[in-house]
Amino acid sequence: MNEQVRQFLGGPRRVDLSKELNDRIHSHPYTNYWVIREKKTNECIGLVTLDPYQNGIDLELTSQLMPKWWGEGYATEVLHVITHCAFNHLDLPKVIAETQTANKVSCVF
Repeated sequence: MNEQVRQFLGGPRRVDLSKELNDRIHSHPYTNYWVIREKKTNECIGLVTLDPYQNGIDLELTSQLMPKWWGEGYATEVLHVITHCAFNHLDLPKVIAETQTANKVSCVF
């Protein structure tokens, strides 16, 4: 729901769309959502998803971290782990990750 977090992801999600999102999450065999937690405090700092891409065939990897945690390397660390899992444990042939060119920080992953 955070406007800064969702800036490059189509804007904040409406609460009333949560059922639709929940249905989508559970309708695909490889849909996965992981909560990212800070190790020392166990505080929830964000979310990583591996779910159907818009073409309906491939899977897309996304991350959303709360602004407080930006620039600390958490997204990079988590995305490397999930990418490894996707190829080595789920045996996926490819994973898509994209962002808007305006999201310069995320373009370096």
